[in-house]
Formats: sequence, C-alpha cells, structure tokens
Amino acid sequence: MAADLECPKCDGTTWITVESPQGPVATRCECFQRDERESPYATLGLPPRFRTATFDNFSAGSAKEDRATYNTLIAALRIAQNFATEFPVCAQKGLLFHGGSPAKMTHLAAAALKALSDRGLSCFFCDYQELLQALRSRHDTEADASAHAAEISARIAQVDVLLLDSLGSHRRTEWVADTVGGIIRSRYNHEKGLIATTSWPLEGTRSALARERSGFQEMGVAPSDPETLAERIGSDSVWRLIEHCAPVSLRVPSRGRPRRQSAQAPPSLPKS
Repeated sequence: MAADLECPKCDGTTWITVESPQGPVATRCECFQRDERESPYATLGLPPRFRTATFDNFSAGSAKEDRATYNTLIAALRIAQNFATEFPVCAQKGLLFHGGSPAKMTHLAAAALKALSDRGLSCFFCDYQELLQALRSRHDTEADASAHAAEISARIAQVDVLLLDSLGSHRRTEWVADTVGGIIRSRYNHEKGLIATTSWPLEGTRSALARERSGFQEMGVAPSDPETLAERIGSDSVWRLIEHCAPVSLRVPSRGRPRRQSAQAPPSLPKS
C-alpha cells in the first residue's frame, strides 16, 4: 500500500528530515509505518524492494528492441499468472524460476505470491540464506534456540504456498543439505505450494547424481566450484523440485554466431 499522498509531513515521499547531533538525518515518516501495518501483504514477509511487485508492473522490455528477451519474459509472466489463478487445481504444485535476471525472477515470484494471497491462501516469502541463518541463530540457551527454530519450521510447514528466493545461494554443507531437503520433501509429500527462484542452472543434475552414487560424496569431497543447483542443494532435492514445480526459464536463447565459411581450397596442381 502506498503512503498517503496527502501526508503533510512527507508529501507522499515516506521520508522526512530530522535534526541529530551529527546534522540532518533522513528517516521514515510515520505514514510509512502505518501503511505497512495496514497492508494486506504485511504478513507475507516480502522484502521492501518487492512489496509493490505485481504482474501489471512487471517489465518485459520492448519487442522491437529485443524480441527474444521480450518473448521469454512474457512467456514466464503468463506461466506465473496461470499458476496464481489455477493453484491448487493444477498438475504441478509450484514454480521453479531459473536463469536470467534474479530481480526479474523474484519480481514474478513475489507477484504470484501476492495474487495467491488475494485469493485467501496463506503465503510466506523466505530468502533462502536468511532462512538458514534464522534456523541456526544462537540464543541464550539451547532450549530457546530449539523453540525459535521450531517456530520458524512450523510456519513454513503450515502455509499453503512457500516462496524460497535465491535457492542454493548458501554454501552447501551436510546441515544445509538436510535442512533444505527436509523443507522441499515436506512440500512435495504433502502437495503444498512451493515457488522457488535460483540463479544456479538445472542442467547437469544427472551427472551430479552419478558422482554422488559413485561415492564422491561419501569420501567427504565436494566439488571445488559447484556449477549446478544439484551440487548446491543435493540431487534428491532437485529431483523433487522438478517433479513438484513447473520449471520457468528466464534465460534468453543464444542467437549464436554466424558460421564461418571455410576458405576455398586452392586448385590442385596438374600431375606431371
């Protein structure tokens, strides 16, 4: 919800200047906090940059300037719109945005989450790395830490649709793989909605699985430079994701380079 345009303190900018010992400092106007509390999306956990994201203000660029990019983004937009309208009466219970601009992916994911919330579904946005940090946050006592983790786990387990943003952004460890694997497995087994975004390519899942089955993981050796989502969160989790969610690629197809013509062979010399 936008700030009140008639606010006499900030003139609708949501920012005011106050004096401090160090000089003038910009701070949020009280109208911003009021609008945040009154927003129907206040409980979704959306980050400030994407609180106003909708399908209507998603930019796919210009078809005249770059038709390939435009067509790719419009196709992704249509898939997200259809999912937000049809869930849960659809074959797959989620969306997996991959490739392309992270901002474009998160915009579409947030817009879909808000559209689903408008339909009365319980929804929640989780930044992947922040979620892991919250689950591992330290408290004064072990009991407090366990209660805090249990509270977060219960919330993400109960919502109708969970959005995991920047999936795979945290370095993989055994604990990370177990934690994210548990979240995805729960969504999969209970057929609950899951929207995810990732900058890591989906390609290479089969090769990553083959490495794990060959004992690569059992030796305690990890790839020096993981390049696929399977290597970041585990192949089993990716298999469930792909089966549970409709992959939505924002990667623009490569035009490729024109094939270079080989030089004409010199004429053969006459035989003597």
